[in-house]
Amino acid sequence: MIESELSDTLLRQRLRNRFIELLDAFANKGTVEAIGTDELIEMWYDYTDEDSFDFYDEPVFSAEEL
Repeated sequence: MIESELSDTLLRQRLRNRFIELLDAFANKGTVEAIGTDELIEMWYDYTDEDSFDFYDEPVFSAEEL
């Protein structure tokens, strides 16, 4: 088995991508109707909580996004 470490920058980039996908889902009426707002909110909290905001910093997240 090959083991590799995921850098913090790469992890932040992947999480940022998930956030963008979820924001797109919130903006899509069909997705909201199919999945529901409750599930979308739960999906959001799969990736973050209020205690982890310090993890999301520049350069991956811009000052405007934070």
